[in-house]
This record gives sequence, structure tokens and C-alpha cells, in this order.
Amino acid sequence: MTYLARPHLGNNLDLFGVVESPPIVPDIYPLAPGYQGAANGASYQAAAKIAGKAKSQSVAILALIKATPAGLTSDEIARWLDFPNIRDSRPRVAELHRQGEIIDSGERRRGESGLEITVWRVAPLTVGEGR
Repeated sequence: MTYLARPHLGNNLDLFGVVESPPIVPDIYPLAPGYQGAANGASYQAAAKIAGKAKSQSVAILALIKATPAGLTSDEIARWLDFPNIRDSRPRVAELHRQGEIIDSGERRRGESGLEITVWRVAPLTVGEGR
């Protein structure tokens, strides 16, 4: 099956601008990094730049939260996974939350900013669902 390529991908195109395999990740938040404003603006460019790493970061974050029954804050996640910036985990955590993979535990812990921040846990399974 062929799919029309999204203009911003610009790779793996044949002579007619058609790519032969489906997109790996839909270009829709929260399945891909979000952006605000125009498709050629700074926010879009930042989302496009991180898109390659975003999926592997999300997988690592979800695995870490699953392995930590007490839950984790986004700051704790960033430290455990050695993210260069303490805030780098927050967009991936937000995406996992929007996808229903993790939930707000109702608990708060002091973050790097000195403020109380959300402790995240794995979402409970629903009937017929498997993870």
C-alpha cells in the first residue's frame, strides 16, 4: 500500500513524492511530539527535531515507571534516565498520560524547583486490555 508522504518528512520519496511504507508514528499528538503555531515555526521545528528520540524516551520512561511501584515525578524520571535537562522528561510524561499509559497518583513530591509536583504511576489495566 502506498501513502502520500507528509511534506515535512522529505525522505524516502520516489519520483512522484510517494513513500512505499506507512508512517511509523502518526503525526498526531500524543503519538508524536506536539507543537503550536505554524508548521514551519520554531515549535514545529523543535518537535520535528525530537521526534526520532521521543519514542525511545517514552518507552524508557514507561518501563521505569512500571518498575517503580511508588511512582515517580518527572524530575525523578529525568535523573534516573540521565536526561541532560531536568525538564526533558515532561513532554514524554504528558504524552504517556494523554495516551492513558500513566496516571496521576494523587501524591506530590518536591521537585527541583522546590514546588510540589505530580507522582506518576502506571494506569491500571481495564477489562480486555493487556500491556
